[in-house]
Order: sequence, then structure tokens, then C-alpha cells
Amino acid sequence: MAKTIFDLSGKVVLVTGAGSGMGRAICEAMAESGANVVPVDINEKAAKETAVLINHHGTRVIPLQADAFDEIDIQHTIEKTVSELGTIDVVFAHAAIVDTTPAKIHETTVEDWDRIVSRYLRGLLVWMKSVFPVMMKKGKGCFITTSAGTALWPLSPVGDLHLATSYITGKTAAIMLTKLAARQYGEYGIRANVICPGYHRSLHHEENPAGLEDMERFILSVTPLKRVGVANDIKGLAIYLASDASSFVTGQVFVEDGGFMA
Repeated sequence: MAKTIFDLSGKVVLVTGAGSGMGRAICEAMAESGANVVPVDINEKAAKETAVLINHHGTRVIPLQADAFDEIDIQHTIEKTVSELGTIDVVFAHAAIVDTTPAKIHETTVEDWDRIVSRYLRGLLVWMKSVFPVMMKKGKGCFITTSAGTALWPLSPVGDLHLATSYITGKTAAIMLTKLAARQYGEYGIRANVICPGYHRSLHHEENPAGLEDMERFILSVTPLKRVGVANDIKGLAIYLASDASSFVTGQVFVEDGGFMA
């Protein structure tokens, strides 16, 4: 097959939150495009299952167990990846601390704020601080953050998700941190972009559909593409942002929601 601008052959792509859902789909997309992939997940079994699923593409796959928000784990993961594969070309910071418990600002506890917002943003900062020097030496690199549609439009159809003060604040701040990275590191050839997915039906949702029927019915009624998202929908955008197809794209936010917010 002839190479295209979407080809990732020889690239090293590290994906956090890679054990399921969209994180696993991103790993599949990277391997399908020729990249060597490092699936990282706090659940070692899940990371290894992702590795098994993508091994047949003929690229190197090194699953790693790590807490994507722990500084020591982050450093170890980067060192292990560079030691085994020589470099890191792309990081997909997909892992999240998900807590969508409804809580208005006056009901939000400082403990929950620190657990969700502070820890999440600190982890994202440490990933950037740790991997950017690797990319700076090469004069090229790509950092992709997964935020959320609710970070742009908090009036969400998912129950009381718009009341998830800590979660939405953290996801919104992640967008600005990524934009700052694009501005500060563009001179080193490093691109930084954000994907904001809308509602995607997950395996958990399929196994526990109770209470979701009305929500999905509403989403279908206002979404131009007339369906809900699934994990594989993120693949094309992931390949685009990781590849030279987007070589002049940085500091941008891409909404992937079937037109829900159009």
C-alpha cells in the first residue's frame, strides 16, 4: 500500500486511558496506520488486552500499567518507552478522572475539587513537562488532549452532568493548557490540539442501559447525524491529528459529536 500523509509508520505513539472505549479505539487507529503503540492504563489487564487486539498489525506494541496522574508513574512510563522504542512522537492524553456526580458550586467540596481538578490538571502538566524535552530534541512532536463537549457547552443532555462542577472545570482548563502548549512550543516543532467528544455509547452503557433510553432519544432528536457516537468514531480524527495530514494545525479544538453542538 502506498504511503500517504496519514501514514504513521515508524512513529511511536503513547496513549493513556488505553484499556477500553475511545482510548482503545485510538490505539487501534494508530496501529492500523503503522505506528508503534504504547497503551497505558491503570488497569494492567486492560492495557494488555488492548495490546493483544492490535498486535496483528505488525507494529511494536508495549502495554504499560501506570497511573496517568502520578508523577513517578508518568516519568517511569516515558523512560520505559524511550528505552524500548527510542523516542516518543505522539502522546494522546486520553485518561481522565471521571466523576459526574451533580454538585453545584456551593455544594462542591474542596476534597472533591482537589481529587478531580487539581490531580487531573497536575497530571496533564507533568506529561507535558516530561515529554516535551524528548520532542524538543527531535524538533518535532504531537500532543493531543481529550477534553469533553461539556467543556465548551455545559448545558448537557446527560442528566445533571452540567452540575458536575469539578469535572467540567478540569476539562475546560485542559483546553487552555493545551492551547498554551501550542503557543509556547510551536517553535520547537511541537503541535498541541484538543479533541472534545460528545456523548459516546460505551460498553458500560450497553451493559447497563437503564435510565439511558430517554437521554439517547433526546440526543438523536437534536443530532444532525441521527445517531449516538461509538468509540470507533474517534479513529479518523485521531489519525488526522497524529499524522502529517495536520502538519500546520496546532492550538485547535475539534468537536466530535455528530453535530450535537452545531
